[in-house]
Amino acid sequence: NKLGFVIGNGMDKVIEHILCLSIQAGDTVINFSPTFDFYSFCTLKMGAKVLDLGRDEKDFQPCVKHLAADIDRHETETGSKVKVMFLCTPNNPTGNILSLSEIEDIAKICEEKNIILFIDHAYIEFTDRETFEATKIIHKYPHMVIGYTFSKAYGLAGYRVGYALMHQELKNIYLKYNTPFLCAKPSLKAAKAAIRDSEHFK
Repeated sequence: NKLGFVIGNGMDKVIEHILCLSIQAGDTVINFSPTFDFYSFCTLKMGAKVLDLGRDEKDFQPCVKHLAADIDRHETETGSKVKVMFLCTPNNPTGNILSLSEIEDIAKICEEKNIILFIDHAYIEFTDRETFEATKIIHKYPHMVIGYTFSKAYGLAGYRVGYALMHQELKNIYLKYNTPFLCAKPSLKAAKAAIRDSEHFK
């Protein structure tokens, strides 16, 4: 289960490429609002549907108790296939963190239904990564993608550097949809310097 990285002009460009390789007009993407608006924005721009399963009003955890049934019902009623699911943890803007066991329960359903599960870890540096980072389980789930950014903890939002971890087979497909114009060289140099500067990061 070889893994690979891809980079993008911000994580939003990685998200856009994942959608480009996964969906066509009329397909469905799942999210759990309130969450990062770009998932829905980009999905709708591509002519696909958004199935927003929402979050619990008490604790803002994503509503996944009946996830498999919700997917089946949507596909049966609309004829639209669910192709991608976005799961932001820690969530933007509510800050909710999912445990690895919770992520894995969702990942198993996505694997069974051939759905790409995009784990948005834009804010993972603000948590206990040893406990909550999905890299510990991605090797078991070929449809899982984990997105990261230098815009938050590293403070490089204006430099637009995002990246993602995925299985090599998916990366090979991803690269066919990639554009030749990714991150500028100064942005990549800034990202490399930021990784090395552990004192500033802490």
